[in-house]
Amino acid sequence: MPGRFRKRASRFSLVAALLVLVPCLLAYADQVPAVPNPQGFIEASALSPDIRNAAVAGHPSWQKLIGIYYQPDALAKILNIGTTEPSAICTAYVEREFDSETTAESHFKELVTNAKKDGARKFDRNDPAIDRILRNYESAVENENLRNGTSISVSGATVLGGIGEASNYYAGSLISTYTWSNGSQSSMMPFASAVAWIRMGKRIIKLSASYPFSGKQSILQANDTLTNWLRAVIASN
Repeated sequence: MPGRFRKRASRFSLVAALLVLVPCLLAYADQVPAVPNPQGFIEASALSPDIRNAAVAGHPSWQKLIGIYYQPDALAKILNIGTTEPSAICTAYVEREFDSETTAESHFKELVTNAKKDGARKFDRNDPAIDRILRNYESAVENENLRNGTSISVSGATVLGGIGEASNYYAGSLISTYTWSNGSQSSMMPFASAVAWIRMGKRIIKLSASYPFSGKQSILQANDTLTNWLRAVIASN
């Protein structure tokens, strides 16, 4: 799988939230919460316009990128040659900003409820609602890779369950599968991901950590990276 595909894997985080995106027309303030780098990762969007563009491709305008993070060896390869083998990646976004903390809290509670419900529901790529959202991401990725003749699509996802919850955050774990094709050959690439939503005042922040799937260990790595990062973010705010 080329590095460009790997860089987008973590965008398809916990299936529940990605399938219930609703437009938000509220204004976004310039300030963003303090989000330290996940341990062992380097923030990369400030180092390369291409990396930043890839991180925002397909995302609605009301979602704001805070950072996209790679481990040092993978980032060095991306900066030097533009690609790397499948490797770990983390992302942080301002998912929404609302006009009041009360509205943000109400939306956060609804998000958690829907996430838990969707965790018990089988992923169906042909569901019209799912298809519409995922095609938005796939089209953005396809446009960016058009010159290389590649395409990327989501072929499946399985929610493994919640890994942490409190009054101001919820975190879950999943495995997602993507199909990469260059016209003459294709390959299936699974990723283990962990995702968290944090309510901070009027904002909801989304964190994700993803590792190429290689068995139970990759799931534990994603979960551990995410939960440690989540604690650091909460402590910083």
